[in-house]
Order: sequence, then structure tokens, then C-alpha cells
Amino acid sequence: MVLLVASAQATYHLNMVNEVMLTSRSGDPSVQFVEFLDNGGSEEAFTPAFAPYKLVIYDAAGNKLGEQTLDPTGLRAAALADREYLVSTPGADSTFHVAGDERLNTNLPLQAGQACFEGNTSPPTAVSCLTWGTINQACGDQHVRHWLCQRSGAARWRVRPASGRQIDRCRLPDAQGAKHV
Repeated sequence: MVLLVASAQATYHLNMVNEVMLTSRSGDPSVQFVEFLDNGGSEEAFTPAFAPYKLVIYDAAGNKLGEQTLDPTGLRAAALADREYLVSTPGADSTFHVAGDERLNTNLPLQAGQACFEGNTSPPTAVSCLTWGTINQACGDQHVRHWLCQRSGAARWRVRPASGRQIDRCRLPDAQGAKHV
């Protein structure tokens, strides 16, 4: 049974929420995106056994605001190409002259929130969450990789923990559970 769990985790466990944008530089909340990054290459198969894979948005109190199923074929292709996977609004696509991989269908909370990548385990488990603002209740459990990040321009929150680069801009919650950015 332990081997089965390890094998299952290897099908999508490296995918992480890498960046969120809450508004444009001018404050337009219709310009939003969530970016995923998976450096796992062919190891990340996103198999049907653990589908559906989801983007889940929570508020600062840990209440679920919305979720959407992500395309495993697109996630797999992005991991193989070692490129970002963009879930975006039409406003973000227009502003940045890009075509997102999928349409973002939940408004991201502007002051504080959490964007999590989840696989379909029992119970559903967040694999990676990016958290912004002051969080009162983190989503997921103690095994979830939570990154509390500082702004990287406009209302963008970013983390790239691969090889330890840029991780100094984000931190894990302190021992008392306080989560402030």
C-alpha cells in the first residue's frame, strides 16, 4: 500500500501554484490569473486515477470561494515542456497579449486569499497553495506546501522555490500559526 501511495503522488505531486495576479497596475480586478509550474517532466502523468485535478480558491478564513477542474492533458503537456500553465481571465489575456491555457472562473479575493492545486484523493488533498495577505485559517493540512508571498509588482504574488531561488521572498507560517505578509 505504501508503494501505491508513493506512485500516486508521483503522478502530480510537483505541480505548484507559482503566481497569482489580483488586479492590473491600474487596479482593474478583471485582470486576474493563477499560474502553475511543474518541473517534473514526464514523471508528472496526471493520470485519470487521481483526476479531477482542481484549482480551488479560498478566502482568508479558509472558506472555499470556488473551484474548477483543470485539464490533465494540458497540465501534462506543460510539465513535459517545463513551462507555466496559465489559468486566466479574458482581461489578463488581453492585457498581457497571451492566451491562457484555461479560463479562470472564480474571482480572486483582493485583500487576502489562497489558491490551491488539489488532486482527487480521499479526502481531496491540496498539494500546493499560494497564500496572500493576512490569513486566519490556512486551507489543507500540515503536509500542504503553503507559500506566503510578498508582492512582486502591482498585485502579483509569486514564488519559485525550485533550487531555492527567490524563496527568500516567501515564507512558511511561524510556529504560532500566524500568517502575515
